[in-house]
Amino acid sequence: MNYFKTTCLIASLLAVGTHAFAAGETEAYKLAVVDANQFVPKNGVEDKRAQKAITNARNLCIVDSDATISSQAVKVSNILNKDGIFSRPIDVLEGLQAVLAGSKNKVDCTKVMAQYASVRQSVSYTHSEAIASMRVLANVANQLAAKANK
Repeated sequence: MNYFKTTCLIASLLAVGTHAFAAGETEAYKLAVVDANQFVPKNGVEDKRAQKAITNARNLCIVDSDATISSQAVKVSNILNKDGIFSRPIDVLEGLQAVLAGSKNKVDCTKVMAQYASVRQSVSYTHSEAIASMRVLANVANQLAAKANK
């Protein structure tokens, strides 16, 4: 096999990822499998938790699809895990809900997730500590915006 064919084969295998899914699997199920790093029962606890996290994120974020928000959470989680910081994608999405609770407008959650990763990496906060500190900042920002609109 020549170099070009080998490179294409490797690239296609990497594009598929570590889990293969049957056509028609829901984004929540795919996220649940990636989050657990093993296959999980369809409509099981993990699948339902993933669906709730995606639905909540879709309601809070400016996003075009479930796949987009899910892949963003997976990317953030992978970055943190590569740095030796334990993270799971569903936790990232649930953290979004906690940070953005009470927000009146949808936001660019890519920026919020990037901030979450930054806080976890630079300050060495746990997931809960990072979410709590980001929640305080979100409350302050909401209060300042409310005062500016008066």
